[in-house]
Amino acid sequence: MKVSYNWLKEYVDHPLSPEVLDEMLTMGGLEVDGREPFGTSVEGVVVGHVLEVKQHPNADRLTLCQVDLGGEAPVQIACGAPNVAQGQKVPVATIGTILMLPSRSNPAVKEPVEIKKAKLRGETSEGMICAEDELGLSDDHSGILVLPDEAQVGEPFAAYLQRQGVEAQDVVLDVAITPNRPDAVSHAGVARDVAALTDRILTMPEVELPAHGGAAAAQVAVEIEAHDACPRYVAMVVRGAAIKESPMWLKRRLTAIGLRPRNNVVDVTNYVMYECGQPLHAFDLDQLAGPKIIVRLTEKEQKFTTLDDKERALPEGTLMICDAEREVAIAGVMGGENSEVTEATTNVLIESAYFDPSLIRRTAKALGLQTDASYRFERGVDPEGQVWAAARAAQLIARLAGGEIVEGMVDAHPLPHAPREILLRPARIGQLLGVEIPTDEVVRLLRAIGFAVQEEEPIEKMVEQLMEGRAAEAESEETTLRCVVPSFRPDVEREVDVIEEVARLYGYD
Repeated sequence: MKVSYNWLKEYVDHPLSPEVLDEMLTMGGLEVDGREPFGTSVEGVVVGHVLEVKQHPNADRLTLCQVDLGGEAPVQIACGAPNVAQGQKVPVATIGTILMLPSRSNPAVKEPVEIKKAKLRGETSEGMICAEDELGLSDDHSGILVLPDEAQVGEPFAAYLQRQGVEAQDVVLDVAITPNRPDAVSHAGVARDVAALTDRILTMPEVELPAHGGAAAAQVAVEIEAHDACPRYVAMVVRGAAIKESPMWLKRRLTAIGLRPRNNVVDVTNYVMYECGQPLHAFDLDQLAGPKIIVRLTEKEQKFTTLDDKERALPEGTLMICDAEREVAIAGVMGGENSEVTEATTNVLIESAYFDPSLIRRTAKALGLQTDASYRFERGVDPEGQVWAAARAAQLIARLAGGEIVEGMVDAHPLPHAPREILLRPARIGQLLGVEIPTDEVVRLLRAIGFAVQEEEPIEKMVEQLMEGRAAEAESEETTLRCVVPSFRPDVEREVDVIEEVARLYGYD
């Protein structure tokens, strides 16, 4: 999984460099396979104002632009972009700026290029108006990057980006997540480990959680026919959204981890999934018959066309999301083209559900289709995380798309999650690890990664043992720790699993 260093720091304010973080995560059980810089330096790039655009007299595909850079006089810049126009605010690489640009011998490879004063077909050019890819912001080279009118002429582009919440440079860690660590398939999950390893606080965004019912429950119904396959399905509604391009900070975050931005609503669902690990799906509410959601298993083989415009043969027993009339998504794998969010969408239904891992694994394997969603559902998402993720996405959509969140939600929850308790004997830790770890440190480490830990008095334990007929054990006054396993750790089942958590956080070295 790709993890953005800058994104990670939003959840835990740690002092580690990318290199030290790489080593610490690997020693803590999250092996980092690689580390790559992302983006480029924008030193020397400033905000310019295009005052005039005219055709180059000696080149059909070039224009000559008079650009105000905040100096005493405008400069002339030759530009070949099709979208350059008078009045635009644009990023300009001034003379002396070094940009990472495609090599002439191999366009797939970028090399440093210094911007110099030059003559193009007999006309002077003093700088370069830049596209997003030339600034390392994305792979888009369709035209120059046009900035909002409020951009300040002459301002360093790095300062402009910072005001937009965008980092010009980042480092991306490629973390090899083992199947037993579903809690770590998100930035918040990795940040939780970093917080424990550095003794820092994990800080998550504040999200207002809705109550079940309200106007949302009156506007859409949810019916789960396959309780074991889908023990929880949360639905929220946002109305009046305007589907458009995402802001630069959001596109930047997704591009850094290898995702292609699409629109503000779909991008939000991907952002929240990589933030907290809960896959989401956005439906065009007006395309859902009823409007109603029915979760059921197919009774026979059938065809279904997914979002990628491919018709797929579904085996019997595939878990499907349906409306009142038809199938609209393959649960936990991919949505259907018949209900996808498009530019015409105004009302959005947000799906946040828990699906049985083994069932999603079989479906993805049968279809030969593994998606970011199925990757997480196969490992087991947090059965208590659906409401937070849906509410987080709804609030971001309302903010970025101008929509209004419909009050309340639908929370169909036929099989509530039962917390798991494990008794941990501190003495057993030393016996297994060969190192005596202070009980206070054991408690701190476990609480840092989400365990609820309570120290039990020996007398209470003795009474319990005597009542259960375990007199031999009752002779010992050994203190035990009652550990409630967090819902996002389905892999922790026994005392030795808890001890393993202590070992990796305390340090195998």
